[in-house]
Amino acid sequence: MKLEDLGLDSITRPENLRLDLNVPSDNQELSPSIENDNENEALTEKKNVSFEKEQKHSPRVTLFFSFDIVNSTMYKGVTRNWPIVIKQLLDTVLDYVYSDSGVNDSLLWRVIGDEMVFVLTLYDENEMIEAVDSVFKVLTNLNNYLKTGDFFDKIEGQNIEKSEIEYLKTHNLLALKGAAWIAVVNRVAENAYDCVETRYMATSHNQEFKEFLGSDIDTGFRIKEFTQKGRLIISFELAHYLIKNNQQNSIYIMDYKVMKGVWNKQHYPIIWYHNGSTANGDFDNSFEYDETQWSELSKNYLNRRMRNVTDAGAIETSDEFNYDVRKAITSIVSDRAMKGKIDYFDAVLSSLKIPQINALTYSLEVHCAVVCCDIKERKVMIVHRTDNHKTNPSKWEFGCAKLTSEENITECVTNYYLDKYGVKIDLVRDRSRGEQQPMPIALYEITGEAYIKKGIILVASAEQTNSYREDREHDDVKWISKDEVGRYATDAVRDFENTINTVFVRFDEFFGEQ
Repeated sequence: MKLEDLGLDSITRPENLRLDLNVPSDNQELSPSIENDNENEALTEKKNVSFEKEQKHSPRVTLFFSFDIVNSTMYKGVTRNWPIVIKQLLDTVLDYVYSDSGVNDSLLWRVIGDEMVFVLTLYDENEMIEAVDSVFKVLTNLNNYLKTGDFFDKIEGQNIEKSEIEYLKTHNLLALKGAAWIAVVNRVAENAYDCVETRYMATSHNQEFKEFLGSDIDTGFRIKEFTQKGRLIISFELAHYLIKNNQQNSIYIMDYKVMKGVWNKQHYPIIWYHNGSTANGDFDNSFEYDETQWSELSKNYLNRRMRNVTDAGAIETSDEFNYDVRKAITSIVSDRAMKGKIDYFDAVLSSLKIPQINALTYSLEVHCAVVCCDIKERKVMIVHRTDNHKTNPSKWEFGCAKLTSEENITECVTNYYLDKYGVKIDLVRDRSRGEQQPMPIALYEITGEAYIKKGIILVASAEQTNSYREDREHDDVKWISKDEVGRYATDAVRDFENTINTVFVRFDEFFGEQ
């Protein structure tokens, strides 16, 4: 992947460093005014600028893919808590995408209402094939997750009661549909087939957001109109590469449509992708029992299939030709004189090189774990992580809030524990200071492959609650006394026993006045 795909460009871009240094061109000598002990730094800066110039106008084949929530408008009449449900589903989409090795290097480009669009730079055709199947796998798994009702059991937010969860499961209208297309993206339109990546200032603090402009981008958004729940529609160019790599058994031409601004109003093939091995079932058996009643595309496709099965001679030659994906796409490349475009895509793919990046830059994360104490019962709340938790699965811990820049520490932490565990807390503060912020009792760090997360441990008074409902990350809450600590310490996060014993030793110090 390239630096800009990782979001590093605004950090590493030389013009953002505001250096008062005249960097010479490749055929110029360094200015004599630069001191000898600064030569290495100047040369390094020169290389960085050269790399930046090289990358700035480097075209790259980019996969765009989207997931749309189906029936979200109708769903808003089912529950007043629909914002929580929809947000949870969008968060789940993110989790699924970033957990799949085929697309986990993607970047979330935009969220438009109930739709999420991702971008992924591709470096070869094998990666393209893997990525498309990963998108389909994510779509299939998410829809199964919704259909079985497991999604609703894991909805976060303790203000949704168990009885409402059961109601939502029985009135499940939600599903997802998908789309995927490719485009050559460049910073400037150096080629007739280039789409342009442009950037706008989001704030006055040099924060940017990306936009992509071009005919292939527009086509991608146009074809999305012809997908439906559980289906992945793909662009013509993407289908061409899949067929080139013998993936024609996963491609189905459903119809031909005229779309505004696409192919000068010539008919465009509506192509669905379905990998039977990924979906655990072939395409012909993937249709819902009443799908022909609400989907014209499905109805037309199944009618053609039925004619083919009952009377092989009933299908006209033109139909047979138009819906044979290999024949049809080969013919379209020729008829629409698209060989030049395909050759350009090939040339861009063959020229791309994966940059060697020694370390990834992560934004700073500050976590706040709170030891919640029932003062009257002298007990502490502990929560159990699910077996699919990203870090330390199936371990006991105290819960953990992530600080944000929009709320102060107290608001952020108390709101999180109320929403996540249904418990109202009152943080122990440093009364010796005028500001009286929450008082840490320890610091901790979590080290990953390319990051170190920072954490603070706080203490708070709290009342026990029986309203907790498990979610995706935690499946149990217990309130334990000092004598019970050893029973859970062996299956707990690091320093669990040390932390909880420290709190019990200082219990009267923390809550003596109360």
